[in-house]
Amino acid sequence: MKVIRFIEKAVSSLRTLIKNLLQATQATIRSRIRHIPQALPKRRHEIIGDILERATHQDTLHELSRESGIPLDHLEETFQRYLREIAADLNYMTVPFWELLVTWVFGAIYEGYEVDRASLDKIREINRQRPIIFAANHRSHMDYLLISYILYRHHIPMPHVCAGANLSFWPMGWLFRKGGGFFIRRSYDGNKLYAYAVQAYIEELLRDRANVEFFIEGTRSRTGKLLPPRMGILSAIVQATINGAADDLLIVPTAVTYESVLEEKSYLQEQSGGVKKNESLWDLFRLQKYLRRRKGKVYIEFGEPISLQEFADQDFQDKKKEKIEDLAFEITYGINKATVVTPASLVATALLTHDRRSLSEEALNQKIEKYLDYLRFKECRLSEPLQRYQGNAIREALKYCVRNHWIEAYQDGGGLYRVKEECRPLIDYYKNTSISFFVSMGVLTTILIASKTDVVSLSQIEGDYQFLQNLLRYEFTFSWRRPLGEHLERLTNWTTLQTLPLLKDRRWESKNLIDFIQNQGKLLFAKEEISHLESVNKFTIENALRAFRDLGLVSEEKEGVGKKKRIFYRVEPGSNQLPKTQANRSTLLKLLVKN
Repeated sequence: MKVIRFIEKAVSSLRTLIKNLLQATQATIRSRIRHIPQALPKRRHEIIGDILERATHQDTLHELSRESGIPLDHLEETFQRYLREIAADLNYMTVPFWELLVTWVFGAIYEGYEVDRASLDKIREINRQRPIIFAANHRSHMDYLLISYILYRHHIPMPHVCAGANLSFWPMGWLFRKGGGFFIRRSYDGNKLYAYAVQAYIEELLRDRANVEFFIEGTRSRTGKLLPPRMGILSAIVQATINGAADDLLIVPTAVTYESVLEEKSYLQEQSGGVKKNESLWDLFRLQKYLRRRKGKVYIEFGEPISLQEFADQDFQDKKKEKIEDLAFEITYGINKATVVTPASLVATALLTHDRRSLSEEALNQKIEKYLDYLRFKECRLSEPLQRYQGNAIREALKYCVRNHWIEAYQDGGGLYRVKEECRPLIDYYKNTSISFFVSMGVLTTILIASKTDVVSLSQIEGDYQFLQNLLRYEFTFSWRRPLGEHLERLTNWTTLQTLPLLKDRRWESKNLIDFIQNQGKLLFAKEEISHLESVNKFTIENALRAFRDLGLVSEEKEGVGKKKRIFYRVEPGSNQLPKTQANRSTLLKLLVKN
């Protein structure tokens, strides 16, 4: 009996000790948490449980079962598996460790970040009343962590972040989930059950008044330009609001600008036609090479909030698709407007818009001064170094290019710089980060140069302006608020147009056609018929083909769905004789005239 009482007493003491240790550990962790929201986010299993208990969920599954002929129990099992695959597990008890890791990685790679504190104060005040949707551009995998990191450090509840399912691999998937990441497949065409799982999950987040972050482009930009918006997640958010999951939501356009991105070399490879490599655990081991050198600063800016009520008027259901597209372009306009212009982007623009082989430092500074005059006129956001230390900021950007062997410097000639031909596409990426600010001026200049007369009528300018907008709708994002045109990437489209006669009577799969056009472009560059090799990149060619499809210059056919979907192009025999196509071709050739 004494032995039994001794064991019971020892067990009781051990339980008390463990309880005290847990309480002490939790107290220590809580002391390190910068901000705990009034309502803690639900855990992963709680969110999934709430979705499964809703009556509307059962009704939808019964309907899908009737449509597909799949047994209900099988659908329920698959639906739960989809939810587990998608759901985040944001936990403020693990956030201090998450913050510590992100601080170490970010601090080792970058020199810091700049953010508008007044915008953060405004967001914090708004967020006390309603949840916020952060709609961001997408430049790097760092985006997933960076925006949440900054919001958390400034006492704003962390958002649930929509990420691609390719990032769910261990251990990054675990880290992202604990930081609020939820994972969506890149494509789920035809899979109604998966689409419903995504919709149900987003609705549940909004019912819980959670902040949400998503990337309007749907993928990382490989060119530096803001890509055309993808409607999937935005449509789900709008539908959730219609279904009563939340009152009036505010969408905040969020612009992230890097002086240098981690993935620049892989982007260059993909631009040249290389295949994108899937992310894996081995990428973490390769991260160490970035920890040995700094890659400049990161700038985060928040645009003016957009109310969903402005778009959900009485005729919304009748014009749902058009309304969501309008909203998407309103968001991209807000992102472009909030984008910060960096010294690197101005240096890249000056170097690549110079026709001669070398550019003196004096001439480069003169070009940049003209850019800055125009940017200030447009009230663009300039980075702090450009505002306060312009001369030094430009010199540091030039040194960075030289140090990375992108350009060659000849100091004996009074400071001459020459871009290495093989590095032009890489420098083009950084030029493109601020190109949106020059779009309207570029298109107007193109029209005036193409004109053969001293006087051009306003109606002619407006007609050509509208044509160029339609031609370049997939290449640039522009404001839909005012009739602003887009800058014409005439050399890329001219290269593609010159190739089209060679394609008559043939049906080309998209990838093979792009490879062919790239090879033709390189040949034209070698023959000095085009002077900018960076214009021959696969993403711009893809956009040109989509525009030519809309203009009737090529036809497009699709086969299969999801991962098996294939796109084919054809130049139809005699299509150029059709009046509309002939007119479009004539207008295009006129505007692409070499000068």
